[in-house]
Amino acid sequence: MNVLFLLFFAFISRASIPDISIIREGYLKGLKSEKTTNQFIKLFSENTTLSPLQVSYSGAFYCLKAKHVAMPHQKLSNLSKGLGLINKAAKLDTNDIEIRFLRFSIENEAPSFLINPNHLATDKTFIVKHFTSSHPFAKIIYDYMIKKGGCKPIDFSKK
Repeated sequence: MNVLFLLFFAFISRASIPDISIIREGYLKGLKSEKTTNQFIKLFSENTTLSPLQVSYSGAFYCLKAKHVAMPHQKLSNLSKGLGLINKAAKLDTNDIEIRFLRFSIENEAPSFLINPNHLATDKTFIVKHFTSSHPFAKIIYDYMIKKGGCKPIDFSKK
């Protein structure tokens, strides 16, 4: 189903947030699309009751917005707001691998002076320890951790 159609329907009805699979798809598209990023930021801001995972994605979209804007103060503002939301989500649900992965991947790409370096080590350990190939986002998590997260395939086979 078309993501934009679902977003349009959600905007009109002011109903609930789309299914998490749509949010994941939107996040991956938002990596390259400022328009998609802005649509999800608006959608999340219009909903007051969010699960911890939804809060983390709301933060992740703000971090993506930092990537899309040109002015340094806008980048810093969006990244700070986004990381604040992701950290809030990580405190609300300390055992969600997807929340921890979102925080790890964003902090791994952010300038080191803007992040908490302790998160990188603890999140990486948590992700490797709790990784399961049955998770719906498993391929994305695994590929990122191997390519950019400093892991080797053997790290995930030591279970």
